[in-house]
Amino acid sequence: MKSLISILLTVQICQARGFIGSSSAWGARPKIGRCGGGGDAIETQHLCSTASPTEKEDLLLTSTDEKEDYSSITGKLQPSMFGDVPYLSTREVSKGKQHRVLFVLGGPGAGKGTQCERLVEQYKCTHLSVGELLRDERERNGTQAQLIESCLVAGQIVPVEISLGLLSQAMNEASSSSSSEEDGGYGSRVFLVDGFPRNFDNLDGWTKFMPDHSCVLGSLVFDCPVEELERRILSRGETSGRSDDNIASARKRFATFETQTMPVVRVLENDPSLQSCRVSHIAGEKSLEEVWDMTSCAMNEYVQNDVFTANQMLLDAITTQNYDLYATLVDHQMLVVPLSNFDDASAEYIQTEELYDTATTNKQKEGDAVDTESAIAASLKKRFLELECAVSGESVLSNTTIQIFGTSAVVSYDRSIISSSEDGASTTQMRETRVWHHKEAGWVNVHFVRRPIQ
Repeated sequence: MKSLISILLTVQICQARGFIGSSSAWGARPKIGRCGGGGDAIETQHLCSTASPTEKEDLLLTSTDEKEDYSSITGKLQPSMFGDVPYLSTREVSKGKQHRVLFVLGGPGAGKGTQCERLVEQYKCTHLSVGELLRDERERNGTQAQLIESCLVAGQIVPVEISLGLLSQAMNEASSSSSSEEDGGYGSRVFLVDGFPRNFDNLDGWTKFMPDHSCVLGSLVFDCPVEELERRILSRGETSGRSDDNIASARKRFATFETQTMPVVRVLENDPSLQSCRVSHIAGEKSLEEVWDMTSCAMNEYVQNDVFTANQMLLDAITTQNYDLYATLVDHQMLVVPLSNFDDASAEYIQTEELYDTATTNKQKEGDAVDTESAIAASLKKRFLELECAVSGESVLSNTTIQIFGTSAVVSYDRSIISSSEDGASTTQMRETRVWHHKEAGWVNVHFVRRPIQ
């Protein structure tokens, strides 16, 4: 894992080079791209539009009558503030069990596939291609195989409801199987939906069939000049074996992307009803590492919503002394060891066995039967009250910073706790830092340090 210093330098470099541009009220929106998978080019469509993509784009952005409503695609994201930093709360998204989705778009050869592979490795996302799902369904002779094959033979577009049904099924399977994966599984994962939506018919289909199952966080759009795309396609064609890796096919596909897909991108980033949808543009013509720097900077902007949401829920649990909620957000080892004194080499470390021995001894003195789980839970709750609730009251946060390292994050902030008593109100001020890891249960607090502010 990179050190905190190297990550901070990466963020500063991204900002200094202007890699991240803003087109949203919720922060900068970067740009991105992918190389695509092999096999037949399969597109999906719901209904044929009578207006051209450009005409529909103009109509959607300017008309006030009979305007298409895409606001439902962002699910239950809620604009919120963590201290002085705006973010999108995903608390209701998790409650509604909606899948977190990022559309990944770009012309042929823009680098989408390469960057998606790195996102999967670094952030433990799940990469799904609608075209590959259709091809897999056809090859394994699934329930929709005959329809897909007939569409291909007839040169027709596969109905979008079929494509989205397969996509929804794939997301459900990936989520339900996460706990058995070799990496231990990751909750609240982000699904990278590659090559979708290609056009307004795709977007209309998504709006009709997917809002109950998904929450679109935004889109990674890999921008790349056509000259560079052609150079890459020719180079890739030498080894890929793909029939469409030639200049003529590439130019047709790029023209389709420009005329069919980019109008959809502009609506996603400019429609006032989609302020929660963050479109991040990535300069795909840069070197591989430069593109990755931009891609990871963009991804961090999406991930921080889940981290801030978890941190706010944890602070709410502390304020209300709600141990049951708190216990879902922390690694219990954090209560076993006095992590607030973690920098003190002489700190006395308390092991789980000691907590259990203490709890069972007390139970035995009282003549009660010993229940292992409840005994440990009681001791952990006591530690929670000692470590987190020694000073009670409403928290006011400021000077917030966050660094994200794939499946780890560090959040720091000044925290003022306002307490009321018969003698009046008092304020306790501290600098608090919490370390979070992305685990099967989602983002979990594994360590914290707090220092008084003099």
